[in-house]
Amino acid sequence: MIGETRGWRYGLVVVSCVAVVLLVVQLRIDRVLGPPGIVGLELAGGPARAMEIVGAWSPGARAAAAFGLGLDFLFALAYAAALGGWCLVLSRGGRLTQRIGLAGAVAAAGAGALDTVENVALAHVILGGATRPWAALATVCAVPKFALAGLAVLMLVVLLILRVSGRGGEGRVSGL
Repeated sequence: MIGETRGWRYGLVVVSCVAVVLLVVQLRIDRVLGPPGIVGLELAGGPARAMEIVGAWSPGARAAAAFGLGLDFLFALAYAAALGGWCLVLSRGGRLTQRIGLAGAVAAAGAGALDTVENVALAHVILGGATRPWAALATVCAVPKFALAGLAVLMLVVLLILRVSGRGGEGRVSGL
């Protein structure tokens, strides 16, 4: 489906590694925040619950959350590029794999876009207080973001299964 070069694949490997490193850092920051963590804030739904969560954090935890939020802008770009890119790379072959790959890439891009809007809303909540629209906007973006990211991962797994089983067009694992 796309013209591949070794550089393209190496770039995807690098972006994938960056995404994994950023995820590990985010998980460590979430440990500093304690339950319910940043995901709890994303899903707070409204200003009262968001203020309750942020109010329970120490000043150091708020600083860690703000730092993690900054990293999450990079993480959104990295995971969307990695998931979408791998879906496109693995979509070579028949019409079915091309459709699955395109669906996975579009889902990854949508998740990354929603994550970015969510991060802007969370920045307002963490740094400026949970004014009425921001906490709700974060939740409105978070729920479909998780669904789209899950769909992209599912499409990637399906493409890998098709490729390994020989039903994905070229059908060779070494062709990745």
